[in-house]
Amino acid sequence: MKNYLENKYEEKFVVEESKIYNNGEKNTYHLAKAHPNKNENCSFTVKWNEEDIGTFKDNYLKYKCNKEGKKYIEKKLKEIYKEEINFYFNFDIVPDQYKNKMDIQSVIKEYPDNVTINFTYYVFCKNNIDKDKESKKIYKVIKDMFLDESLGEYSLSVYFINEKYRSDYENNKKYNLDLDTKELYKKKVIMNYLYMWDSNNIKNSNDIKELFKC
Repeated sequence: MKNYLENKYEEKFVVEESKIYNNGEKNTYHLAKAHPNKNENCSFTVKWNEEDIGTFKDNYLKYKCNKEGKKYIEKKLKEIYKEEINFYFNFDIVPDQYKNKMDIQSVIKEYPDNVTINFTYYVFCKNNIDKDKESKKIYKVIKDMFLDESLGEYSLSVYFINEKYRSDYENNKKYNLDLDTKELYKKKVIMNYLYMWDSNNIKNSNDIKELFKC
């Protein structure tokens, strides 16, 4: 497994001892966690099947695409909102035999059913928001990555937070699972928000406007 990764990606890896699994159909495979020498926080999996010795599958692209996707999203948000926007972006992909020279857009295009994306960002505002204006901004942010490709699975959340509470959220760059959205909305900490799971019905910014809480 180690030789496979290092030959494919031309860098050094640490590979943990593999575990053996059987799916009940006489299909035994070996699965191990690995990470690049230079980044132990980048954990991914590599596997090989005993029925197909010599054929390996990995999802190292998850790390590469996360890094690339975050850079793209950060640039896109700043371009549209004209300021630094706090966001959480996570790209995941099932292990497979992927090419080693792919960028995030080509991965999404070629393997949409294998990709999962979770994307959340926070916009601070002083007054009631203009939903027409904000819908157009959101549409611009997600068009290239979400709307132009048929992703297998994804989620988008956008929170519009009262400027008075900026300091409470400024450092929140990960998905806030304990955020009590409804309660904070009642207290006018969150002024509005939207969730999106299905882009099939999003043809323009007017469709996004319909997703706002109010």
